[in-house]
Amino acid sequence: MEFLLRNTNYYETLTYLIIGSIVILTCIKLIYLNQFNEFLGTLTNGKYFLLHNKGGKKKNLFNTLFYIFFSINLTVFIYSTLSSLGILPTKNTYTLLICAIIINSYFIIRYLVEKILFEILDLNIAFNIFHFQRLTFINFIGLLLLSANIINLYITPNPNPFFLYFCIGLILSTYILSLLIIILYNQKIFLKHWFYFILYLCALEISPFLIGGVLILTNI
Repeated sequence: MEFLLRNTNYYETLTYLIIGSIVILTCIKLIYLNQFNEFLGTLTNGKYFLLHNKGGKKKNLFNTLFYIFFSINLTVFIYSTLSSLGILPTKNTYTLLICAIIINSYFIIRYLVEKILFEILDLNIAFNIFHFQRLTFINFIGLLLLSANIINLYITPNPNPFFLYFCIGLILSTYILSLLIIILYNQKIFLKHWFYFILYLCALEISPFLIGGVLILTNI
């Protein structure tokens, strides 16, 4: 019988984070079982939006816990991917913490900017609907990120760059698809304010990816 050596030098901190995110996901499913099952059908129908974007259902902890889950897995994915591609200058807990701070700062700042813009345009109701729908799709992407993290760290500890780019492309494609679905759901509002919507896409949706891509390609 021939034994094969396998690299088991995993990042201990990343493992703790992934386990923590799985615990959070388990709690979400146990506490909000019906909402979780309806959430899984987000990409195929709009039932979830109609049932949960209102009243007490909107104010429960479902989306808050799911955002924490998403944030953890996005941080792990970006850190592990950049490490595997040799882009990060250092690989330690401090660098991981910096990644987490940058990611969460981006989402918080974008939320505040969007809130102010929609307030100026007197579109508070539209903002609440738009934010809830986008947060729902972000939560769904969190599930994809968890799968990608498990594959990258445990199934293929030294993943091929092509596979990493495939994961990045899949996640970005899912996010773009989610934006298109949101636009279709709210096309009357977007058509009425098309100029501001184009500015929003350029400033808050497209430019962050362009800036991030430039920074990564230049190894800054």
